[in-house]
Parts: sequence; structure tokens; C-alpha cells
Amino acid sequence: MASDTDQERRWRRFQKISFDKKQTLKRIRKVEVTSIRHAHKFVLKRWRNLRDVRRIVAFWIVTVGCLIAAAGLQLAWDRQSYQAEAGALGSTYAEAAIGPIQTLNPLFADTPAEEAVSRLLFSRIFVYDATGNLNYDLAKKVEVSQDSLVYTITLRSDVSWHDGRTLTADDVVFTTELLKDTSTRAQIRGWDTIDITKKDDFVVEFKLKSAYAPFESALTFPVLPKHILGDVPHESIREHSFSNTPIGSGPFSFRLLQDIEASSERRFVHLSANKDYYRGAPKLARVQILSVPDEAAVLNALKLNEVNGASGLSVAAMKTLSQNQRYRTMSQPIQGGVYALLNNDSEILSDKKVRQALQRATNVEEVRQKLGGDVPALDLPYTDLQVSGNVPKAPSFNLNEAKKLLDEAGWKLDDSGTRMKDGKELRLSVVTTKNDEYQKALETLLGQWRQLGISIDERVIDASDATQNFVQATLQPRAYDVLIYQLMIGRDPDVFAFWHSSQAVARGLNLANYANDLADDILTSARSTRGAALRNTKHLAFARQWLDDAPAIGLYQSTVNSVVSKSVRGLDGSDIIVSPGERFNSILYWTVGDRTIYKTP
Repeated sequence: MASDTDQERRWRRFQKISFDKKQTLKRIRKVEVTSIRHAHKFVLKRWRNLRDVRRIVAFWIVTVGCLIAAAGLQLAWDRQSYQAEAGALGSTYAEAAIGPIQTLNPLFADTPAEEAVSRLLFSRIFVYDATGNLNYDLAKKVEVSQDSLVYTITLRSDVSWHDGRTLTADDVVFTTELLKDTSTRAQIRGWDTIDITKKDDFVVEFKLKSAYAPFESALTFPVLPKHILGDVPHESIREHSFSNTPIGSGPFSFRLLQDIEASSERRFVHLSANKDYYRGAPKLARVQILSVPDEAAVLNALKLNEVNGASGLSVAAMKTLSQNQRYRTMSQPIQGGVYALLNNDSEILSDKKVRQALQRATNVEEVRQKLGGDVPALDLPYTDLQVSGNVPKAPSFNLNEAKKLLDEAGWKLDDSGTRMKDGKELRLSVVTTKNDEYQKALETLLGQWRQLGISIDERVIDASDATQNFVQATLQPRAYDVLIYQLMIGRDPDVFAFWHSSQAVARGLNLANYANDLADDILTSARSTRGAALRNTKHLAFARQWLDDAPAIGLYQSTVNSVVSKSVRGLDGSDIIVSPGERFNSILYWTVGDRTIYKTP
């Protein structure tokens, strides 16, 4: 009951409370003013201060960032000053080459692919350097007798075969005996009159029957190991297992011969760097040579990244690849050229006036333009590196003079526009081998010569097709009036093998059957003269006689066209090379890929 009374009292007290509206509003306004004042003092003013602080903080952040960036740039600049990009060590270079690989014995190398492997596996007494000059390889010293008949060669004593055996004079004598023996069937010939004697383990002596000024250039043959092949009959050397598993002494050693296809049209030869190579270990760890049947297969291998280089390409392929940013293309003249060889023994071309007429009617500039325009000229039996001074020039293109010469030779135009003599038509058989460039040259020549009223039978032979038997059926019997063909002259100007009448035989290289007593005397004298200036004078005399007799027409200088990935370093196409295989003479310095090195302060 007491609790009820207390509640009643509180209720009555509450009811008596009075409410002053004015006073309440006054107090509310006071509270509002106080709240606003405090908000300005403690919130809004501090908010403005915070914005100022943010500006200061942002300024310092930017300043510190700039300092860090400047320090980073300075560090990068310092690193750039003391670092450089160089070729990566221990990489792999793979190259596609046209032609089958049927043997790895260098004495029988006959295709670009086989020649490439030969250059990498085997050493030679002499090699050509990057300037195109002859230099020592296995040779350490050369002494020549006063009569130029005896050459004494001292060999290096630090050369080892890939199996660890030392290369000695025995190996050089053994290889030379192989070359002298025709039963060996080597691609290298002309050694049958040379005698060789071992003087001691590292000295050999060559004796010549007559003086031969360019003899040292003949000492570029690959040397084979006697301790492996010495007991093999010479006629069986090619079939020996060595042809599939060779042991050489060059910068790379053989690892594996891999058939990519059952037909053996595509084969990979895998080579490893010879770390004990006497001229220093290569920078590459491995080289792979892929043999392919044709140019289309080369281009496909490049497209599939099977290789990072290729050689032996046509001008058309080079133009296509030059537009691809992945590759660097190179076209290097070699010491050889393509000629229209006029068969001096043929019934029609035995007449000098007819040969001269073809010479005047040939616009070689048009031939070179048809091939792409960048093909070097070659008007003489020599390249520009072989002769100098007052070099004679070939007669200019002159169609009217050519017609006049044919008229003088008795070949008159009949009413149909055909040249006739004694009731016989002036008809020539023109032959070349299957090759894009040769065939374009053939097509251009036919168009030019037909303007003279000459009838022409053209024939293109696939030299790689054994059934067509090009050498035995065409070259050796000289079964043509005109042959468009390449002559590999070499670095030395001695062209005796191509133009001396003694070489106009079935197995000889005088494919024009050229014979002139004066020319023979000049060539014989020039090859026995050691003085460079006198030799040059004699070769210039021969060039003048050659141009007058017109046994052939120089069309263009040969080139080796190659392409490599831009990651490949060490070759830029500036080397002077004698033959395509000698592209690899600088292989020690090739690399693939990049690495960073520090510069020496």
C-alpha cells in the first residue's frame, strides 16, 4: 500500500510542474549558438587546416618521388655507361642448306649441305680469311725453293683430332695420296703429278714437276685421319662408316646424323663445339645443318622456326625475306660467275664472226636487271679481285653490228626473217640446268638473239636427277652449242683449267672447247710466274685475247644469298668469300641471342 501512495504523490507533483515556452525557446537558441560556435572552432577551422596539410603532404610526396626517379635514372645511366650488349655464349645456330647429304666425308662433298658440314668438321693447310686472302690454318711456316718446285710446310703441333689423337704429317701425306689416286673418286682433282714426302712428324715436302705460282691455294683441301682410314682400300673410302660418323679436327665435332623423313630428303647433322680447337673454342655450343631438297623447303623451315639461318637462296626469295622484320638478308659475291659458253667446236660457232655477233647482241645489263638488278657484273674470265690496272672492257651491246657480222659470215635473212646459209638454217641448241636464275638468263638471251633471226632450241636439265645424267650425257660430250653455266674460278687468277686447249677433253673444264695458241702460251706462262705484277700483266693480255675470240659471254658474277635471324651476331655479309662454304670461316665468332657484359673501366 505504501508503494501505491508514493506513486500517487509523484504523479500529483508532476501535474503541478509548469511549462514556460519562452524560456525553453531561449535555452534552445542558446544551445544552438553554442553548438555552431564550437563547430566552427573545432571542426570547420580544423578542416581547412587539414586541406592545407594535405597540400603540404602531397608536395613532399611528389618531391620525394622525383628524387627517387632521378636516382633511378642516374643508376640506369651509370649501368648503361658500364654495361653493353654482347652475343650470348653457348647457344645453337641451325642453318638450312639445299641438296642431299649422302656423305660426310669431305673428299666427296658435292652439295651445299655437304660442303657446309665439311667446313665445320675439318681443317686445311691453308684457308681464306675475311679479306679473301690466303692464310695459315694447319700450316705454321712455308718455305719455297728458288726454282719454285719444292714447298716445305711446317705444321702446327697443337692440333688434335676429335678423338684426341694428334694430327701429324702422316695425315697430310695420307690425304694427298688419296687425292692422287683416281680410284678414290674424290671431287678434288689435279694432284696426280705432285709428290709429297714426310720430313718429320710435323714437316711435309711437296715437289712439283713444273713451277705453279698458285700452288698454295691448292693446299685448301680437307685433311683426313690416317689412323682411322689408313687401312681402308682407296676405292672403298666413300662407302666406309666414316662417311656417316666422321672424325675431324675442325671447330666442331660430329654428334648425330638424324633423318627427319624416311626418304632422307630432310636430314639434320648435329655438331658440338670443339672446346680444344687450336684456334680457340667457338662461342656457339652447337651447330645444326638441315639438308632440304629445294628452296620451298628452306622457306618452310624458316617459317616453322626449325632453323635461324639459310643459304643458297634465289634473288626472288631474298626480296621476300628482306621485308620480314625477323631476318637480316645478305648477298655476297663469290669468286665465280655465270657465262654463256659458246662451243667453239660446233659447226656454227666455230666461226669467230658468229660468236662475236652473239657477243654484240647480248645485252648483259638487261640480263642482270631481269635477275633483280643488284647482281654484280662480270664481263671477263676474271673477277675484279683477280686483275687490276688497265683492265679491258667487253664490247658494248650493238644489235646492228651483230647483224652486220652475221651478214659477213654468210648468214643472210630470208623473206621469213630467218638466217640462212647454203640452204641451212642458223639454229642453235642452248642448254642450262634447272635453276631460277639460269632459266631467267636463258629466257632473256633467247629474246635478244632471236632478234637476229636465229632459231633456238632450248633445253633445261635437272642436274640433280640421276636419270638425266647431266655430266655424262651433256657436259662431257659437249652436247650443246651454248651452255649457260657457272664457273667457280677461285681467288687466284689462274684460269688455265677453264680456257687452255689441253683442258678441252671429256673430263676437262674447258666447256667451250676454246683453243688459241697465243692464249695457251699466255696461260702457261702466267701460272709459272711468281711475281704478282708480271702475272697481272699476263692475265690482262689473256683477257684481251679472250674478248676478241669470244669463246664465251660473261653474264654476271655469282653471289651466295643468305638470311639469318636478327638474333644472330658475328656475320654481317661484309666478308669477302671465295666459295659459298667459306661463309663459315668466321664461325668461331658467331653467336645467337644477347647477354649483358660490364665494360672495362
